[in-house]
Amino acid sequence: MYSPKLTELLATRTKPDGDCLIWTGAIAKNGYGMVGNKGAHRIVYEAVHGVVLDRRQHVHHACEVRPCVNPAHLELLTINEHMTEHRTINGTHCKRGHEFTPENTKQVPGGRACRACRNMNARVAERKPERMAKANDARRRLYWSKRGMTAPPDGNLKAGERNGRALLNATAAAAIKSRRLSGETLAQLAAEYGVSKTTVSKIATGKLWASTLDT
Repeated sequence: MYSPKLTELLATRTKPDGDCLIWTGAIAKNGYGMVGNKGAHRIVYEAVHGVVLDRRQHVHHACEVRPCVNPAHLELLTINEHMTEHRTINGTHCKRGHEFTPENTKQVPGGRACRACRNMNARVAERKPERMAKANDARRRLYWSKRGMTAPPDGNLKAGERNGRALLNATAAAAIKSRRLSGETLAQLAAEYGVSKTTVSKIATGKLWASTLDT
């Protein structure tokens, strides 16, 4: 009999698949079930055997199914034993837990590949340029907003009032510098002029609008 906590864990986060109990919670990129930053199969092994494992101890899946957490399929091996086991056993599943059925197996130079994983990687690669473009655009907008300006669509920017997208003009910049040097706070000036506190500070210290303000 398992402890109540382990029994609940196996009942709520697994599904049977033949003799295996497949973890339905978080799955790491390498195919192992995860609880936080720890392998679910290691947690199950520790709970069943009442031990605390260190990193040199490997919990091997006798079934060769990485998301499986059936205690009967888990055995403790040393690093060398674990390496030997993986070299000699012809795995039936890929590292993400997909079974190597005839339909899901593609022969490639040097061995075989999982079609499900290849399709997944292809979909990720297709979306990558779009995600990178959105991230770059967000960083560009943040960069210019911190300087009191909206991001130019073509990436080019003229200085001071020559930039029609600037949020400030020379008069406002001069007032900010004067009032800041008179002791007004960054927060007060930033809120009044609709710019960041960093922008106010750089105007006051001559790092922004320096070419249009008297030093």
